[in-house]
Amino acid sequence: MIRKNNSLGDREKSFVFIDPFQYKNIRLKDIESLLNTKKTEILLFLPTQFMFRFESNGTPQSLKSFIEDLVPYDEWPISITGIDFIYSLKEHFKWKLGSDFYIDTFIIQRDVNQYFCLFFFTSHIYGFEKMLEAKWDIDEKEGRGWTMMDEDDLFSCVEIKHSATIKFENELRCFLSEGWRTNKDIYEFVLHSSHLPKHANQILKSWQNKGTLIVQDKNGNPAKKGAFYLNYTDRCNNPQKITVRIKK
Repeated sequence: MIRKNNSLGDREKSFVFIDPFQYKNIRLKDIESLLNTKKTEILLFLPTQFMFRFESNGTPQSLKSFIEDLVPYDEWPISITGIDFIYSLKEHFKWKLGSDFYIDTFIIQRDVNQYFCLFFFTSHIYGFEKMLEAKWDIDEKEGRGWTMMDEDDLFSCVEIKHSATIKFENELRCFLSEGWRTNKDIYEFVLHSSHLPKHANQILKSWQNKGTLIVQDKNGNPAKKGAFYLNYTDRCNNPQKITVRIKK
């Protein structure tokens, strides 16, 4: 499969679905080899519930080897729930593969507290955005909606902020507090955080209305209010159309 993908023509792309009979036969180097062609997207199914069950008790060598591809086994954080285990895998995949690749999950719940997972890998940011859009359309709970208090809020039907999206909002605030960020920087940060530009736009508009956000055009002048240019086209053609930071 890897050799076949390496021989693809310039205009050819491939999508690889990996449903391993035994995950011991899947190693990180195989995923890296496919992604490094820059022509392949991967959907990997992992029996994460079974992996979580033996994470810290009777751990088989196959699981230790899988984890050690990502981080030394004694540095692996012990998970409280199956969801924690999935998120640990995702974050360690992201850390190990680096920012040139985009990784996210789609969780499959079979019974109460029983979770399996699909992991999506790609080197193409636009394809990743389309996958995230599909994920949010299919499963709003997995999208982790939150409530902003504005009357026309995108998530006005959600009564309680979910901790995952509060975390995203806090991380976005920290990201913009570290210095000036371009629309390209923010667009990539949002997608790496498994959210969509519309979510960031809503937060940024709220901060801008409160006077806590500074937005400038490329000439250093105040930019058009409410326009943040968080999209693939501007990321490619106008990567520095605006710069943004939180007021100190």
